[in-house]
Amino acid sequence: MSTINRRDYLLQLGAGAAGFIAASELTLFAQTRRRPSNRRQAQSGDKADAETVSLKWPITHVEPKPDAFVTAVYVGLAGFAYNDSQFENRFVDVVFHPGTGSHKLEIQIYKNPPENLQNCLPDRCIDPGRNDRFRLVDSGPQGATPNVFEVDSKPFDRNSDDSTYKYDFRWMPDLHTPDFYPEPYGLNRVRGTRLAVFTGTFYTRVRTSTTFWRVNAEQCQDDLIDDYGHIALYMATAIDSQNDVALMLNQDSEPVYKFERGNKYQIVFNNECERCPEPDPTGCETKRNDFHFLRDVIKVPILGRLKYGLKVKKPCSGEGCAKPDFCLYRHGQHRATDEAPCSGAGYGKAPGFP
Repeated sequence: MSTINRRDYLLQLGAGAAGFIAASELTLFAQTRRRPSNRRQAQSGDKADAETVSLKWPITHVEPKPDAFVTAVYVGLAGFAYNDSQFENRFVDVVFHPGTGSHKLEIQIYKNPPENLQNCLPDRCIDPGRNDRFRLVDSGPQGATPNVFEVDSKPFDRNSDDSTYKYDFRWMPDLHTPDFYPEPYGLNRVRGTRLAVFTGTFYTRVRTSTTFWRVNAEQCQDDLIDDYGHIALYMATAIDSQNDVALMLNQDSEPVYKFERGNKYQIVFNNECERCPEPDPTGCETKRNDFHFLRDVIKVPILGRLKYGLKVKKPCSGEGCAKPDFCLYRHGQHRATDEAPCSGAGYGKAPGFP
């Protein structure tokens, strides 16, 4: 891993060394002995809920704060799974998919981000290596384990415009649900940067204005299966801890960056595609969006199971299209748009990534 300084204005910051502190100043791992209590529960006679009862996500109905002490935002190709293999160190396992090699993760950290997003200036930029492993941890000994936000109300409607559901985690496609592969199948290894998040509430930061069909993507001329609705364009984690929080690299004894109480931060994991051709929302699936990379993480049998894809149903236009509501610096050309999302997917029955 190397720290980058690719823009002239970053030369003025002089904040690189400020992110490193001694190991004695914080506990490296957030731990707890409390079991997650709000798991999905199947309703009698509800086949869909019965099939999703084994999803691992611990659920909270407390809406996350969009301006939490630390807000981690995930931009571009990313997979999410809940690793509960260790009782005391449960975490959300995040893998940043490299695609065909054109997705290169950059970590951007903004301290006290301004309301006017045109004035965002990174406090730190980090250019990770593909084999790097990061941890986002609460420094307190009793830091809460991570959970996901779902609205505790009527059944979730993917075509709803009800603002109550704005931050609902379920906008992100979970490939271990009945919409895709609830069996569940195992996962292939992804050779990309990894992040273990030990605290906070995961939620949809921004969802698409575009709606999508779920399709059979075996051939270029897709067979429409059903109306899938909106999906998450950007995911996020709200960390509202009363302790300092730190971003750690591998097993290093010093944090890469310390998030100190009294300030607010946005940490953006930008894994969009750079130098990619313009997407064609009506073309074959590899040209219209990057969903196929995340589907192919699952070991789908060659025979007997369809390759599901997502294809635009009702596109957005102009100011009606979704856009970031957080600080984000983009380098040159990027492929992600509302109609051709390069975003995240969940694997709710997997115990983390291999």
